[in-house]
Amino acid sequence: MLEEWLNSQGDDGIYFGKFVIRLILYAGDLILIAKLALGLKEHLLSLEHFYRSVGMQVKISKMKLVVFSEKRKHNQHKFYFEGNILEEFAD
Repeated sequence: MLEEWLNSQGDDGIYFGKFVIRLILYAGDLILIAKLALGLKEHLLSLEHFYRSVGMQVKISKMKLVVFSEKRKHNQHKFYFEGNILEEFAD
């Protein structure tokens, strides 16, 4: 259900052959994947709308953000979820 929701919201992700990977679900955790900061911001907004639509809540304190990039400076972009700035960890 969540995967279908994200797929309908945009196309940013990592290409693996003919597939686009936008998220990974593992043991109750969710990993959002995007190539660009704007794509990640869109994924976060889509996730926020999805959780609200199904009546779920997220513990912001449990959310972590890691950006892997050789060119991007740490904390160059701000990422938000439900109006809260997410803490970013260096890669």
